[in-house]
Amino acid sequence: MPNKTLEKWEECKICDCCEVYQPQTISTKEMVENGAYPVFGANGQIGKYDNYNHEDVEVLVTCRGATCGSINMSLPKSWINGNAMVISPKKNDIDKIYLFYFLKNVDFSNYISGAAQPQITRVGLSPLVIKYPDLSEQQRIIGILDETFENIEKAKQNALQNLNNAKELFENKSNNVFQNLLNNSSKTKMSDISDLITKGASPKWQGFEYCERSDDSILFITSENVGKEEILLNNRKYLSKDFNDKQRRSILEKGDILTNIVGASIGRTAIFDLEDLCNINQAVCLIRLKDKQCAKYITKYMNSHIAIEAMTGMIKDCARANVSLTNVADLYVPFPDSEEQQKIVAQLDELHEQTKRLEQIYEQKIKDLDELKQSILQKAFNGEL
Repeated sequence: MPNKTLEKWEECKICDCCEVYQPQTISTKEMVENGAYPVFGANGQIGKYDNYNHEDVEVLVTCRGATCGSINMSLPKSWINGNAMVISPKKNDIDKIYLFYFLKNVDFSNYISGAAQPQITRVGLSPLVIKYPDLSEQQRIIGILDETFENIEKAKQNALQNLNNAKELFENKSNNVFQNLLNNSSKTKMSDISDLITKGASPKWQGFEYCERSDDSILFITSENVGKEEILLNNRKYLSKDFNDKQRRSILEKGDILTNIVGASIGRTAIFDLEDLCNINQAVCLIRLKDKQCAKYITKYMNSHIAIEAMTGMIKDCARANVSLTNVADLYVPFPDSEEQQKIVAQLDELHEQTKRLEQIYEQKIKDLDELKQSILQKAFNGEL
């Protein structure tokens, strides 16, 4: 059955009723830290500059890269870079805020070209049809969407805060457990309970590159494969099995502990539990315990802020930090007897499961709120509000 509301709406192709263009781009080097005007790029505001190329607020479509098709709005007196395509109504019969919401409801995957580098071009976007009622109806729709989205955003922020609180609660309890142990239990250095503490090397330093998986390859574990308590198999990399004696030293055994020692993920620690023949790169430290029964307990300790702060010390920029093998070897570990270790592992496992259940609830709520926003947008531009 035809929608009588939509029958009254105007239609026009985007390039007929809007200016569609990519402005001049300035480089990151040209931006000014304390510049007077914001700079907008593919993903919203990206810096500041001493000049602006747009006086008014503009509707922007990301036209290059992984976030192609994202919709943003600039601020008044902004510099807009060419990674964002400006969509500006030519006439006064389309409100910019209405246009912003309308484009939020468009599936831009139909207008994206390029596989290696996704992009949206003016020509590629030209078939897109804009549908719009008279200005008074546009204003009514804008008012409903503004109020609804504000309420949804508040609910989403509450859910995000609850999610962060759940994660923080687990971190705090974990830290308290290990801080109490450090204060009241016997301590030992990591080197005293380990047979081996070593790291791998960059394959390029050894004169060869990554290769495809084959019978003559070996799985190469990098820092991105080391999660909290588990080995992640995303972005697998392989090397030739023809490695030298130095690399042979860092071939992994089941039950080895792997901890990241370079960059923002320092201290992220997991037990190696794969059957594959594997090696590690220079960003990962291998700890081979004398008693592998302790591995789960040690892994939980290494993942705590107590251990991470002890290893990083006074390093301020963790994104560029590099923890030495000496830092790892000299790390003091609270080391109660085996029975107490097992109790602590069980306690933290139960707490982790409770936290995970809470996280799933809040993550689902956030997902539901995002879907609600999209559903309301669809109703708005189907003439159902």
